Amino acid sequence: MKTICSSPAFFALMALITANSSHVAAQNLFLPEHEQFEKAQALWKSVGTQRYQLDYEKHGPDPLNTVYPWTVIVDPPNAPIAKDGNHNQINWAAPPTVDLLFKTIEDQLNTRTAIQIDVQYNPQQGYPQMIYMVLADRSIYDVDITNFQIQNAPANRNQNPTSVQQLAQAEALWKSHAIPNYKYQYSQLGSNPHNIVYPWAVNVQNSHTATGVDGNHNQILYEPHPQTMEEFFQRIRNAYSQNAKYIEVRYNKVYGFPEDIFIVYNDQTPDATYDAQVTNFLIQ
Repeated sequence: MKTICSSPAFFALMALITANSSHVAAQNLFLPEHEQFEKAQALWKSVGTQRYQLDYEKHGPDPLNTVYPWTVIVDPPNAPIAKDGNHNQINWAAPPTVDLLFKTIEDQLNTRTAIQIDVQYNPQQGYPQMIYMVLADRSIYDVDITNFQIQNAPANRNQNPTSVQQLAQAEALWKSHAIPNYKYQYSQLGSNPHNIVYPWAVNVQNSHTATGVDGNHNQILYEPHPQTMEEFFQRIRNAYSQNAKYIEVRYNKVYGFPEDIFIVYNDQTPDATYDAQVTNFLIQ
């Protein structure tokens, strides 16, 4: 018996059994997760949701100090876009679409290197609602998907006549009040290569002359100059005529002026996104 136990053949046999057992264990380690993943992905594909919006929030250390949640907008054939919690467009990372989330999970399931994989899928749509994975390097991928909304109409409002009608109605409402003198605060988000300090305090006289001071109370003598409401309306109108990729505007319900403007143009320059807010409106 001792001779058998100490023989090279015995140790080779035991090593083979151990290796096979480890391989089988590794194969079965994420088997339930694999089955859940395949069922959820099949459900997502069967539902066939193509246009949607969701909020993406990643937990844990973030060396870039990114502001969450991100708002992700998927509207084919346009490229997906994502805005952070400050409404700045994300240009340095791929928008976390549902397909990309599935791919992230699938990669970890296939490599079998993750220490822990825990995913909750939406029972009606199939998309991942919560992802918690401890990766091989001990880093943690912890994500929540909330506020999922199916977009029945194209997100590109150039294809939606009611949006153009909203512009016309809002501008008509603004003109009906005939307000020549007013004040407001203006903030522009996104690319800011000149380190302009917002918000601006803007003063409009006789409907045509706009002056203002920046967040440091310095007079604004540079581009972009302070704008009148008429110029805001013209910017929105131009975006429609230029067939901008995405246009989202919220108009003041009482006076009609634009309160929140978000435009994604078709080029890829830093100025391809215009994201501005008008607040503290005051008639003089």
